[in-house]
Amino acid sequence: MAEKKGILAVSFGTSYERARKEAIDAVEEQWRSVFPDCELRRAFTSPRIIRKLAAQGLSVPDVAQALKGMEAEGFTHVWVQPTLLIPGEEYDRLCEAVKVLEHDFTLLKIGEPLLCQEEDYDNAVRIMMEKYPVREGEACVLMGHGTPHDAGHIYRTIGKKLEAQSAGRYSLATVEGEPAIEEAADKLPRDVRKVTLVPFMLVAGDHAMNDMAGSGSSSFRSVLEARGYEVECVIRGMGAYPEIRALYDAKLRKLRSDDAEKALEET
Repeated sequence: MAEKKGILAVSFGTSYERARKEAIDAVEEQWRSVFPDCELRRAFTSPRIIRKLAAQGLSVPDVAQALKGMEAEGFTHVWVQPTLLIPGEEYDRLCEAVKVLEHDFTLLKIGEPLLCQEEDYDNAVRIMMEKYPVREGEACVLMGHGTPHDAGHIYRTIGKKLEAQSAGRYSLATVEGEPAIEEAADKLPRDVRKVTLVPFMLVAGDHAMNDMAGSGSSSFRSVLEARGYEVECVIRGMGAYPEIRALYDAKLRKLRSDDAEKALEET
């Protein structure tokens, strides 16, 4: 049987069209360009978002549906590359879904999320600090999702790296988990008068619009404004940055090169 190679791009998903286009679409289009020998398919992991999009007339499969569809199309070699940031609960479920179907393909492999190794953390810190320089009297707080999963330590590790490299003028807080925005606010340098809030997420969707920049009393913006800070909100996901997309390219390139090296060893 002739080989048919494919990439399954897996994202949590978003119902915000603008956010989807600037981040998820951008990552996928770049993969099509960088890996022209493969056809690309898409899957989302959030059932809620899949249902919401279906109500809007946009059909996006979950991982199992997408892989079964690829099998029906005759794909033999499939590389599943997530756009997830950390190896948390979503990644665990993704790995389980892939494992169930791995015998249906000649090759079915899954790549790493964006942030898995120390080098990944350092790259993310460098890129975000370069993107959002601060001046005297200013600070920048990145908003991460957060999770009770063991991988939640990644957010605190990156937060500590940001603080150490900037005398506290950069920090990270999470919507669900630790560190919370109140903790980040407590540690801001005394001379800070203005804080820029930036999503530390692939897309700037519901969390960015509401939990970060919303008018509710618990939003990051409201918490900081209640403490007297001038607040600027950036509504832009990390997938919109070419530098971040290059890191995702490297993850997929590594996944494919590992398989190529293994094939050579077996010949």
